[in-house]
Amino acid sequence: MLKMIISAAKTMVGAIVMLLAVTTTVSAQDRAAEGAKRVTDKMKTELSLTEAQYPKVQQINKDFMEKAKAGRTVTDKVEREKSVKALADDRDTKLKAVLTEDQFKTYSDKKAAKVSALKEKRELRKQEIKKS
Repeated sequence: MLKMIISAAKTMVGAIVMLLAVTTTVSAQDRAAEGAKRVTDKMKTELSLTEAQYPKVQQINKDFMEKAKAGRTVTDKVEREKSVKALADDRDTKLKAVLTEDQFKTYSDKKAAKVSALKEKRELRKQEIKKS
């Protein structure tokens, strides 16, 4: 009787561990899908995406987010930056194939403005740290 209880407990623990592993994987995929939808919804508004473009752009964004998340495990800062740059370049190439010339120009301009704003913010933080 005791052996049956122990066996049942081991089976339950194994099932719980497998359930947690699957749930964690699905959760990470769901986050990438949700993030891609959020970004694509914003792009739909800013770039006036067509109904035909939307799913293609959403898939490009989802792939980018999944690969970028996987790249976060790289501990070397320079290697991580190279990896993210390569992913962003790949994403831009794919977007260029889906977007019109005007849409891609608008996308590129907005992206450049965001990068510039982030650089300014980083500089201000460095200056504040030096003053402290």
